[in-house]
This record gives sequence, C-alpha cells and structure tokens, in this order.
Amino acid sequence: MATPQLRRLPSYYHIRDTQQMVWVLNENSLIAAPLTNNIKPDSSKTIMATPQLRRLPSYYHIRDTQQMVWVLNENSLIAAPLTNNIKPVTIEITECKHAEFYDEGKGNLVYMGIKGKGLCLFCTETQGKPTLQLEAETVMSLYDKDNSEKPFLFYHNKEGSTSVFQSVSYPGWFIANSSTPREPVILTQERGTNNNTNFYLEAED
Repeated sequence: MATPQLRRLPSYYHIRDTQQMVWVLNENSLIAAPLTNNIKPDSSKTIMATPQLRRLPSYYHIRDTQQMVWVLNENSLIAAPLTNNIKPVTIEITECKHAEFYDEGKGNLVYMGIKGKGLCLFCTETQGKPTLQLEAETVMSLYDKDNSEKPFLFYHNKEGSTSVFQSVSYPGWFIANSSTPREPVILTQERGTNNNTNFYLEAED
C-alpha cells in the first residue's frame, strides 16, 4: 500500500550576494541592486520567495478500518462495504498553497474532491451542527484562488498507517464513516465510538 505523498508549503527567503546586493523586479526582469533605504527586503519590488509551481492533484482509493469505501449517491457521499456491485469514488487531494491556516501540529492543509465529478468536500452548518457536503468545485480551481477557501480546507494528519481529516472551519470535527453501512459520510467530534475517523489511502495506479 503506497504512503500518500503530499506537497509541502513553499519556503520563503531574503536573498543577497556577498556584496550585499539584492534582487529587484524591474518590469519583467531581475536586476541586482545595493540594499538601501529605497530598496528593502520586505518591499513588494524585491523577490523573496522560492517559485510556486502549479502541481496536479494526487489520486487515492479510500477505505476505513472496516473496509467501507465511499460511494457517490446523487450529490452525497455514503460509506458502503466494498463488493462487486459497488463503485467506490476516487479521491483527489491537493495541498493549499496559502499558509493562513497552517498548523504544523494538525497536519497538512488540503482540499479534497471527487475525481471526474467536479465536486469537492465542503463544511457548513445545518441546524446549528457542522455537516459535510459536496459542492460544485474542483481542487485545482480552489488551489488557484488568491485566498484560502476555509470551508473546503481540511487538516490531513497521519495516525500510524491511517489518515485523519479534520475540518479547518470546525476544529475538533473529523470526517467519519458510520459503522452502519450505506449511511452518509459525516463530520463528528466523537472518535472511536460508532464513527470511524481513520482511513487508509492507496495511491491510484
């Protein structure tokens, strides 16, 4: 079983040479200039960041510890045992390129979608309770936005060989399968009871 390989956030640096010359953007070219009061490393004219490359999402088969997989039922996700007549979805995952909600202790910031369906996992409230829904979006359109899309964000963390996904909008609420087959995939605060919050991810061939 392959271990998911997700992209890390870019690193940011001030750059100068041994003569204290810094890089400055002059229209569409880089020039080197002495560091003076008019040219500051934190200026918008100074290049400080490593390049951010647009990456394709990663694709995974997902199942819980009871071998329940995710199935698309109209515009909802349900969990069902894997049998010959069940067609599980393939999950697409990409990391968020913005660091606004980054928390190293909680895991990587990711967007999650359903491959080939133009649907993404989305957290909202229904009757005052956090719920998991599907919204017409793609992970790459979310990735390309100028700001983080908080309702679509999850912290992806590893617990042994399994993965857990915590809502960024609702801290302490995790994606979960019910132990009862064909029930909706939900958000829950109750881990290790009737809800399974630990998942195996297997990279698609």
